[in-house]
Amino acid sequence: MNNINGIISKEGVIYYATGKKYLKQAIYSCKTLKKHNRISATLFTDKIGSDILKEIPSSKVFDVIRIFDLKYKPLKTKIQILALTPYEHTLFIDTDTEVRGDVFKPFEYLKEYDFAIAGMRWLDFSTKIPTLKEYEKPHPVREDIKVVNTGVIYFRRNDSVLSFLKVWLEKISDHPNKTGTHKIDCDQQILNDLLGESEDLNKGVSFKMISNTIYNCRTLFFKRLKREGKYDDIVIVHEHGLDKSSIYKLKKRIRKLGSNIYRKYIKR
Repeated sequence: MNNINGIISKEGVIYYATGKKYLKQAIYSCKTLKKHNRISATLFTDKIGSDILKEIPSSKVFDVIRIFDLKYKPLKTKIQILALTPYEHTLFIDTDTEVRGDVFKPFEYLKEYDFAIAGMRWLDFSTKIPTLKEYEKPHPVREDIKVVNTGVIYFRRNDSVLSFLKVWLEKISDHPNKTGTHKIDCDQQILNDLLGESEDLNKGVSFKMISNTIYNCRTLFFKRLKREGKYDDIVIVHEHGLDKSSIYKLKKRIRKLGSNIYRKYIKR
């Protein structure tokens, strides 16, 4: 779990992607990152991904591209590459993101905390169409944190964090649990389980909760944020399809509207 390539700068952003779909998402996200921030960005990919990138001129948006062999399935590989970060202070971002502003403020928390991470949205599934119950979902065991989302993670690189990442990695199953509802193969589920265990809660590392309406915002939040006058505060949007064209997004909204109407008024 050591970074064999060494530190290249104090602060930076890392992405992990392979396959044309996810590489294109990462390129789009990194372009939006660079539009608003002067910061180093590293992409982790495999040999197949590096070959695909040669055919995409816009991939030069990354400052560093690091190629490695995929040892695990994607959600486990994600944790592996966190430990390979070439930065002292790192922002990991999922590929399905769009950066709209300054990402630097949460780095300040890393002077005191090992991780700065946002909570997961809280949906109400009691209705036919799931609705937003609250921005953040309470943790089922702890009152001091929320259920966390691992799409946007700020963290610092030290021995405690590397040890924690090793535990996190080892806890994730190599194969999906096809029979149960407990997602033992999911990095996010395992992290929330780790943070909920009664003994040695944080496994020697500290966590700072940051706002998911700013740094891990979902499009479902938009209407409410506009009413609250907070829409312009959004820094990172996290949602599928952000890299698509305006026509694609319009068609998606129409399909979603049609689906909602069917589920609400027709399907009984």
